[in-house]
Amino acid sequence: MTPKQTQLIIRSFAKFEHRLYDLGSLIHQRLFEIFPESRRLFTGDMEQQKLKMAEFYAEFVRHQKKSHYFRPVTGNSGEAILPGVGALGARHELEYGVRPEHFKYMREALLYAIRVLLGPDYDDETGQAWATAFDMIANAMLKEAGEDPGAFAYVKIFTKNSTTGPLVVWSDDQLSVGIEQIDNEHKRLVALLNELHRALEAGTGQGALGGVLNGLYQYTCYHFAHEEILFRRSNYPAYEKHRVQHRNLTGKVLEIYEDFQSGSSAVIPEEVLEFLKVWLSQHIMGSDREFGRYLLENPQALQPE
Repeated sequence: MTPKQTQLIIRSFAKFEHRLYDLGSLIHQRLFEIFPESRRLFTGDMEQQKLKMAEFYAEFVRHQKKSHYFRPVTGNSGEAILPGVGALGARHELEYGVRPEHFKYMREALLYAIRVLLGPDYDDETGQAWATAFDMIANAMLKEAGEDPGAFAYVKIFTKNSTTGPLVVWSDDQLSVGIEQIDNEHKRLVALLNELHRALEAGTGQGALGGVLNGLYQYTCYHFAHEEILFRRSNYPAYEKHRVQHRNLTGKVLEIYEDFQSGSSAVIPEEVLEFLKVWLSQHIMGSDREFGRYLLENPQALQPE
């Protein structure tokens, strides 16, 4: 992004900085028009989601301004990058299911919102500056995530082609607990386990393999934390027993990952894959199904607070 484009972004943003909610609303409006399937990517309070999205771009502009005038903060290409944006891209893949191909829709939605908010002050040069800024953000979210082992697993895991068959095949009859929220998270865990299996079969490099392991560990923590919130909300009587199982399982996955990172295990033994497979099938088919039955009788726990 050129210095002139940076100036255009800073100056144009100042004209609608007091209308952040409108910025978020217009982005969502246009995004849902051109990509209706994106509605499922947004969870929780939609009004808060609009403000969060607008605040992200506001923070980007503030950072550009600070970097430009006071202390240059550069990425590998010499461009100022919003701190933590790579991790943000990883988290969006992890928590919301954002894929690389979704960025083009967000780009169009942002440019639409800028055009509407600026009105007669909009021109092609300003639009191109914002397009360049978005491309810089998107590339940083994907590129920086790809350079970090843990983020690599989140962002790239569903974009690979593989001829290796899955280690675990999802079956509603065998693995569904009857709660859509939990089933979706279990499906993600199954996908991560299958990616680990494919990585081993394909002889994937150590960095990528470590990323898959790290991704499995971090998503396991995320999923268990969500389940434990539901335990508390529903006053689940077997809460403590189930929580101990979670701690044991996350501890084992972390141990595997740390052993791998330390170099004590150049190739993950087959028994590790077998452990993970048994864990997913037996834990889901046993303890989680028990909780699923209990939760169906106490559906109030599934409502947002």
